Amino acid sequence: MKIKSIILFVLLTALILSCKDDKNMEDPGTNLGALHISKQKPQPGDQLDLTYTGDASNLADSAEVVAFYHYFVGPDAYPEDIEFTDSSGVWKASIVLPDSATTVAINISQNWKIDNNNKKGFILPLYDSKGELLAGSKASQGHFYNSYGSRYEVKNDSAFALLEEDLEENPELNKDWDVVYARMLYAKDKEKAKAYIEQRIKERGGKENPEKEDLMTVHKLYELLKEKESVDSLEQIIAQKFPKSLLVKQKYLQDLQKAKNVAEKEEIFEEFNKKFGPEETGFEKNYMLESLLRVHAKEGNWEKFDQYSELMTNKDKQASLYNSTAWNMAEKDQNLKKAAELSRSSLELLKQGEKPDYYTKNQFENSQEYSERMYQDTYAYILMKQGNIGEAIEYQEKAIGEGLYSEMNERYVQLLIKGGQTEKALNKAAEYIRENTATAATKEVFKEAYLKTKGSEKGLQEKLAELEKAGKEKAIADIKKEMLNEKAPAFTLKDLEGNEVSLASLKGKTVVLDFWATWCGPCINSFPGMEKAVEKYQDDPKVAFLFIDTFENAATREKDVADFISENDYPFHVLFDQALDDFNTFKTARDYDISGIPTKVIIGPEGKMRFKKVGYSGNNEEMVQELDIMIGLLNKKASEKESNT
Repeated sequence: MKIKSIILFVLLTALILSCKDDKNMEDPGTNLGALHISKQKPQPGDQLDLTYTGDASNLADSAEVVAFYHYFVGPDAYPEDIEFTDSSGVWKASIVLPDSATTVAINISQNWKIDNNNKKGFILPLYDSKGELLAGSKASQGHFYNSYGSRYEVKNDSAFALLEEDLEENPELNKDWDVVYARMLYAKDKEKAKAYIEQRIKERGGKENPEKEDLMTVHKLYELLKEKESVDSLEQIIAQKFPKSLLVKQKYLQDLQKAKNVAEKEEIFEEFNKKFGPEETGFEKNYMLESLLRVHAKEGNWEKFDQYSELMTNKDKQASLYNSTAWNMAEKDQNLKKAAELSRSSLELLKQGEKPDYYTKNQFENSQEYSERMYQDTYAYILMKQGNIGEAIEYQEKAIGEGLYSEMNERYVQLLIKGGQTEKALNKAAEYIRENTATAATKEVFKEAYLKTKGSEKGLQEKLAELEKAGKEKAIADIKKEMLNEKAPAFTLKDLEGNEVSLASLKGKTVVLDFWATWCGPCINSFPGMEKAVEKYQDDPKVAFLFIDTFENAATREKDVADFISENDYPFHVLFDQALDDFNTFKTARDYDISGIPTKVIIGPEGKMRFKKVGYSGNNEEMVQELDIMIGLLNKKASEKESNT
């Protein structure tokens, strides 16, 4: 019994020690800023538990966390939602990594502001069962930083090195990365890029019987070299060997875009449709049809319009086309009956839309909800034009939602007045002015409704001033939340007269940079507002506006820009961003992480980047007010600093 007891004691001790060792060996996970990941070296197929505590320095603890991740398979990225749940201010979620993934990039926003983890992002390289970094993981990381970084406010100066190291260590990856690598290399070293491209063309195109992917890659590489004869020759070979390839579809689309008239466009499309058949559902077919539909709508040929619209397979694109066509017709008071028919159809078609690969499920649903509001707004506008005020109000109420869009709010209160709902119009107009989502026309409705309900102007100006003050205070508070404190990259660029202008020469001033291009519709639409802002500050020596033309690289670029500015008589100081290659990479836009235009960057007198506004809301009055507040805040800060020294 004694021996057995000793043996049992030894076994129990060993078991306890073993359990203790296992506990000590438990994966402690890893921390990326405010995000904890349950595994140090995650592998494809793993479940990861995520814990997020938020960034207390600039994010509201009470705000909902919205997150998603991209998983990379070679150069291709696929987004998936992350569903965080709140547990006493700590946000938790779990995700399962796809078996094919090489790298995961997590994006987290709180209170609509991205947490970029001090610009490092939340990037998870993936490992194999031995704890070794997966082949392709570094390449995917580099690609993320280079192609997606500016969109998610992250940056890594070693992005190219990560890709290059992976390809050197794993040369079998080249076939997947040839074009991406060649483009990145071209921006670094043109001669080295040309040598690499020529080598890869020889290897992939010189096979006895190259596969379709080889020929498609070689075609893209020839395009990078701008060897037109080789491009044209290869296109013929691909068309013969692979008559239904993507390249052939793209050629039809290019030919249709170059067609001189609608008859030529129709002929090209009919040939395309005969070749690929009704089962073809790709981008090229729908884009060609969209082009035809726009022409027929413009000419009022509704028989042809309806004929071709039946062939569209992308219901979201069809809905968008119907909505924009209906809106344009309503604005011009043209065929309101047809406009209403198209607008109603846009709302029905939207319900048939399918999620594209570049959206997560939540992103797609949010996009559909936003589109539905836009289309309801259009339909309400047409109903108003037709005199159907009651139904117009119903649809406008659906469209406005939380009242975030000033122009929709304007149309709503105007409808309420027309519909005899004067008191409601007064209350809603007051709400929008107080929330800083009112236009000048909304304020006029407030005045009209006030007079009708109160019977006199007594107290009107005082009440309006009170509401406007509250609206401005809210705007200031919202804008203060967006304030940055980042170093503004230096630049020296040439203007329309060929003079060099540097950021350093403007130190001590508040500088407004407006990144734009002549092809950018929202940029152009914002210019009447920007003109008012420039004229307002033209005599202020402490403020400078610079309009940086970027993302266009035509041979006639300088003339096109000069002609555009001259024809519109804009008082803008235009600078030309420096093109680094032929693939729309521009130095200043890259340095400022500009991923889309228009983007406005406001730099304080001390040379720091203080605000960055992407896009255009469609409301010039609101845009000018925002600029006024930003400039005022920075100039006030500079004056306070001067008085304290």
